[in-house]
Amino acid sequence: MTTSIGGVTLTNDMVWADEFFDPRVNASATPALGGGVIIQEFARYEPGRSITLTTQNRQGFQLKSVVEALKALADVAGATYTLSISHNTLALSKTVRFKTVLESGAVEFRMSSEMDGLQPATFYYAGSIYLMVVE
Repeated sequence: MTTSIGGVTLTNDMVWADEFFDPRVNASATPALGGGVIIQEFARYEPGRSITLTTQNRQGFQLKSVVEALKALADVAGATYTLSISHNTLALSKTVRFKTVLESGAVEFRMSSEMDGLQPATFYYAGSIYLMVVE
């Protein structure tokens, strides 16, 4: 399995944590004057859908150099990138942007173990990447 965002290939594949959280159909129910209910249903479009890639259990740790490259991509205002995920014969390609509306940032990683001082580029980090589909 290979995952890349804007030309940055992830060290290890991360879990798509919210793959099935986003409903494809939304509805609203409004009470009518006569006591009935008016239901409006509509299909949601792909743009705006969240994609959260995250480290879970012992899967998805990223090298410090990859985290730094992802942070650099996320720091470009308004930029869009291609997210590519491939596994065996399955492939997914989406145009995404980093979800920078989050207070903590769109790329959030922490050291996988406690160490003193600055860490080398070969040190692994655990965390999450917050993306949003734009097309």
